[in-house]
Amino acid sequence: MALRTKVLKYLEKKPSDFLTLTKELDIHGDEVANELNNLLKAGYITKRNSNFYLTDRGREYLKVEES
Repeated sequence: MALRTKVLKYLEKKPSDFLTLTKELDIHGDEVANELNNLLKAGYITKRNSNFYLTDRGREYLKVEES
């Protein structure tokens, strides 16, 4: 499974901060940081009070990936 999909699926279950994501996904910090930055730019996630949240666009992306 691609890192993008892993991150989006995790955030679909519960909003999380950077440190929790790196710990739960067991992925090096730089990889997660780059992917989160790409997801923010694409509008798939949003960041509020240092927590990342899945947006409606991110949910649509997951639906397409799963089909």
